[in-house]
Amino acid sequence: MKKEHLDVLNGLEAREGRSLNPAPSRRGEALPPARTSVAQASPPASFVGDAVSSPSEAAHVESRPWRDERSTLPHEEFIESIIQNVTGGLLTIDLEENITFFNRAAEKMLGYGAADIVGEPMKTIFCPRAGRRTWVLESLRTGRVFHQEETVMVRKNGERVQIGISSAPLKDRSNRIIGVLASFVDLSQVAKLREQKARRELLMSLGEMSAVVAHKVRNPLASIKLGMQLVRKGLASSEAMSETVDLVDQEVDKIERIIEELLNVVHPRDLNMTETDLKEVIARALFAVSERLAAKNIDVVEEYSGDFATVKGDAAQLEQVFYSILTNAIDAMPVKGRACIRGSTRADGKVKVEIEDNGEGIPPENMSKIFNPFFTTKANGTGLGLCLARQIVDAHNAFVTASSQVGRGTVFTVIFEPFNSSEKGRTKTTPAEEAAPGG
Repeated sequence: MKKEHLDVLNGLEAREGRSLNPAPSRRGEALPPARTSVAQASPPASFVGDAVSSPSEAAHVESRPWRDERSTLPHEEFIESIIQNVTGGLLTIDLEENITFFNRAAEKMLGYGAADIVGEPMKTIFCPRAGRRTWVLESLRTGRVFHQEETVMVRKNGERVQIGISSAPLKDRSNRIIGVLASFVDLSQVAKLREQKARRELLMSLGEMSAVVAHKVRNPLASIKLGMQLVRKGLASSEAMSETVDLVDQEVDKIERIIEELLNVVHPRDLNMTETDLKEVIARALFAVSERLAAKNIDVVEEYSGDFATVKGDAAQLEQVFYSILTNAIDAMPVKGRACIRGSTRADGKVKVEIEDNGEGIPPENMSKIFNPFFTTKANGTGLGLCLARQIVDAHNAFVTASSQVGRGTVFTVIFEPFNSSEKGRTKTTPAEEAAPGG
């Protein structure tokens, strides 16, 4: 076992006030059959993620047949096996803030091999904006123990991941701090569930409001529009009055559109799920925005890989998704701008569509809000287009994300499950059915 691994164990011994080493034996005498439990021969539960989460589980672990394993492995290899096979990530750093240990779960979670990351600065794997929230540094600097805090790490591919982390100082036999031990787990799914829960609560409140808006406004709008049509017939000879009536008519159409979008957000339509060619869907969305593209002389480039697969989806609603994304791109781009639409099938079989523009970009402080209802920075925007788009994407068990650089443009990425030919008999699926297990 490497020296840094022993440092981990020594630190645990000092903190727990116990020894992990077996009792000495006479030369040539075999060690007695070990009855030591995992709880006695491994870091405490708070430092090994969810490996042992409760006393009852610990008791269950103790009952496992570790005796045979213990009797066939040298002590150091036995302890190393435990540390390497816990399901939570484990790492240690030294006084210079360099990583000295990285277990298999940590490798899998962040994509780094231990050989690549050991010896590298700890900041390599933490988000630059995490600051004090790395907690590991706080343990090193203050000697404090932190339990189940949250921070952000960076995978080898640059992807950020929400992490739950516990950390504590490692101490030698003289009680001097020699580094820090940290255990961590991936909270990406937890963060996603939190976000979905918050969005559902927001939409519930929005639903109550929209019902009132629809009842109070929609009925009078029909009367107003009918009245404008009658007035137009009587004022055909007056060009100015006719233009005024046209303007009022357009505004009424706008209000109707807002109400329609609002109702679609809070009362989603059932999905008509069929095998869908996204190239055709995108072509229809492009046709719908063709006048706006022409008005700004925007060039659109489409790039599809040869293996670009079909997906299981509602073509009409997916057209609304791409229409909303393209509309936002057009509004953000200058005259003679350029948009690129790319479609491909990933190595894992999922289908990816990217829509990139060279517009003004989205400020970082607005990135977390762009899918929220009513959030807009446009003078005449409703703030419902991207909200509805995301809801439709979610109903398809797909994902939509956005990345942006101010002054350089924005990329919207939508990831779909590929169409399964065995499902050709299924044509009608509701959002509730899609979310159900096995759906």
